[in-house]
Amino acid sequence: MLTPSPSLNHRLGHASAHLSLTQRKITVTHLLATEGYVCRNQRYQSIAKEENAMAEATAVLIGQKPVMNYVLACITLLQGGSGEVTVKARGRAISRAVDVVEIIRRRFMPDIKVGPITIGTQQLPAREGGAPSNVSTMELVLKK
Repeated sequence: MLTPSPSLNHRLGHASAHLSLTQRKITVTHLLATEGYVCRNQRYQSIAKEENAMAEATAVLIGQKPVMNYVLACITLLQGGSGEVTVKARGRAISRAVDVVEIIRRRFMPDIKVGPITIGTQQLPAREGGAPSNVSTMELVLKK
């Protein structure tokens, strides 16, 4: 069980008396996050972790969603002030990552530069005592 510090109880104090139940939950969660707690069901993290995560926030991991979702994510990051975005994919998602970069480059941002392309192999442990499997990986860097 999480026990908030006395300063958190003081900060909550009478300020939450006029808020609805949902607003109180959000306020408590936000205050816990600023105190350095990580709530399991919320996406808040401590301030120090957020600063470190900002460096990693420029990576878009390609999965099984539609291609345009990833295109929108990349364009949002580029328009938001990030100088470069890394598109990462493994296995069958590599072709989708290439599609994402090509759509961005040809339709939406023709002046974008495709930086270094890194390819590699990642060894995954076997599921049932068999030999480990190799999975291809690819990283494409988009620069303004």
